[in-house]
Amino acid sequence: ANILLSRVDKVPNLSDEAANHWRGVARFFRAAEHYNLVCTYGDVVWIDTEVDIDDSTTLQRPRDPRLTVMKNVCADLQFAAENIPYSTDNTLNNMCAYALLSRAALHEAAWQKYHENNAENAKYFYNIAKKAADAVISSGHYTIHTNYQSNYISKDLTGNTEMILFKVYCHTGEGAKVTESHSMQGWCNSSSKTWGLTKSAVESFDNSDGLPIFMGQYSDATIEDVFKNRDARLSFIASPTVLCPVGWAYTQGVNSSTGYWTNKFVDLKDYGTITWSAPSNTSDGPIYTYSEVMENYAEACAELEDLGAGAMSQADLDKSINIVRAKHGNLPALTYAGTGA
Repeated sequence: ANILLSRVDKVPNLSDEAANHWRGVARFFRAAEHYNLVCTYGDVVWIDTEVDIDDSTTLQRPRDPRLTVMKNVCADLQFAAENIPYSTDNTLNNMCAYALLSRAALHEAAWQKYHENNAENAKYFYNIAKKAADAVISSGHYTIHTNYQSNYISKDLTGNTEMILFKVYCHTGEGAKVTESHSMQGWCNSSSKTWGLTKSAVESFDNSDGLPIFMGQYSDATIEDVFKNRDARLSFIASPTVLCPVGWAYTQGVNSSTGYWTNKFVDLKDYGTITWSAPSNTSDGPIYTYSEVMENYAEACAELEDLGAGAMSQADLDKSINIVRAKHGNLPALTYAGTGA
């Protein structure tokens, strides 16, 4: 990325608009790389120039504070969002930059609030996250649909109204010129011990009336009881009919480390085909989705109000999280009950 940025001016007959497009692409990937490093390590070295292999001073210098790095990350993504044009193709565009900006800024805002106890820094990043998410929402390019599981088991996500960017997977038997497949579906249906949802994760889903389980009728006496009258997404994420005792392989290799079989990525209608088993799975993989951006917006609004940086409103809920709740979870809307409620 830094090599591109330092040499783009040397390309002959390149317009300013085209040059800024490619600068935006480079800064997008530079930001994405540094953000991933911060997620793993915290403080990391911010690199914004070409580094020669013999430049020991740069290669061995101490890490920069994560706050500095994340401010640079946000600046890079903002530039990318303002200079990469929108495209309906499944390729990097300004909406991808805004989506990642909402994610990265929200992450750092939460870190500053809940780990560093720094309200001012938290407000700074929450505001960036809110504005970035709002840019995607206000664009009108995307909508939430009702087929939640299709986001995770479709062999072709082209035309999916929630996809901002997705990874294409193809198998050699499908005649694709470029082939790359994965093992997500096969892993969920093999003799290997697979992860499962914890009981607390399952119980974090609302009842179908939109309220937490402790505010309504809930029983965990049977697997059927657990999934009865719940957020519709739960039954697409874990099986509502199969309970797998730990260490015991169920039919067809289905098993789980917790008892709850995670089948979010499993298309049972595809059973027995050439792409069913690992490593030949070809369901496309979401990278940036509209539903995540809407959730980022709602969370940023709520956190800014909690920090005394402006009240949220019913309109904020109705244009973001309430759409996701209704379309994906078949849940009633959240009602704004006033500041601090």
